[in-house]
Amino acid sequence: MNSYISCNFRAVSGFSYYHWRVIELLESNVIHVSDLNKEILKELVNVILPDGEGILHKLLKKNVDQFEQLISVLAGQTKINILPNLFGKTPLHICVERSYSRAADLILTTVAHYPLDDHSSFI
Repeated sequence: MNSYISCNFRAVSGFSYYHWRVIELLESNVIHVSDLNKEILKELVNVILPDGEGILHKLLKKNVDQFEQLISVLAGQTKINILPNLFGKTPLHICVERSYSRAADLILTTVAHYPLDDHSSFI
């Protein structure tokens, strides 16, 4: 059973309907990561949606190929925060639950060079 993390409030900086819609279109394969420029992708990786999840959670649940492409495009280009959702699950948890070993490897390879006190310490 999932348990809610109490006091897990998030500031949703720059969230808009545009961000939400682009994430939905990526999830459903209407558009692809390759259709978007890097600046938009950099914005999207820092957006937390009202349900407490970000693009990494959403793509892992519905479109792992788009997730892998997103990480591959942005690795080394921008900081990718690996944050838990409101139930404490990070994108790495989803990878393990669904046996997405390639996606898990991409996450771990990406955060391997981040400082130890980084947001990615959640994993």
